[in-house]
Amino acid sequence: MARLKNSTRYRMMLSWLKRKWPPSRPVSVRCLEIPKHPYEESADLANCELVRGKFLIQIEKRQCLELRMEALIHEWAHAMTWFGAEKLAVDHGAEWGISYAKVYRSFLEWNFGRGVDEEVR
Repeated sequence: MARLKNSTRYRMMLSWLKRKWPPSRPVSVRCLEIPKHPYEESADLANCELVRGKFLIQIEKRQCLELRMEALIHEWAHAMTWFGAEKLAVDHGAEWGISYAKVYRSFLEWNFGRGVDEEVR
């Protein structure tokens, strides 16, 4: 099978996430340069917010594709557990961890529609 472009892989992944793991609200994902907070040493690599009833996931675009995809799965797990039992208690609790693990494992098995035995180049 032919090599997929990075932009194609990223769009395929986002489409797959929306179909396979839809959160309770619509999701908008943006890749952009995330500015550094005034009192912090570095900028966030990604974040997830609830804005006007819709999840907004922002991914730092200056990262390599693999880190952007990892960050997207991480933030997607936040969207999936936003209204969960642990939301007020802890940001990366057990509920988030289980969702993250489920999405990550499913992503590895999906492998851009190629199955786990075929390598993505």
